Amino acid sequence: MGLLKKFFNQTRKPEGFLGKIMLGGMNGGGHAKLANFGIEQLPTKGIERIAELGCGGGRNIDALLKRCDDSFVVGVDYSPLSVKKAAEYN
Repeated sequence: MGLLKKFFNQTRKPEGFLGKIMLGGMNGGGHAKLANFGIEQLPTKGIERIAELGCGGGRNIDALLKRCDDSFVVGVDYSPLSVKKAAEYN
């Protein structure tokens, strides 16, 4: 498998050095416009709990906490590297 294919496979379950690079890209804005659009559709009050499934690098957890500041937000991912990065980010 070529390096480029290995890198893009990191979108599914980031791990190792290439996974760290992928997660940095996810947090850096690769998905930010679309994610921001979706988050902006949520009300700012009245949501008790939010689950961010496939939390990646944790950027969206941060955006959700800022938008819905009285909500409990939890991030879930099956990549241990993603969970670690999300915890560090938040």
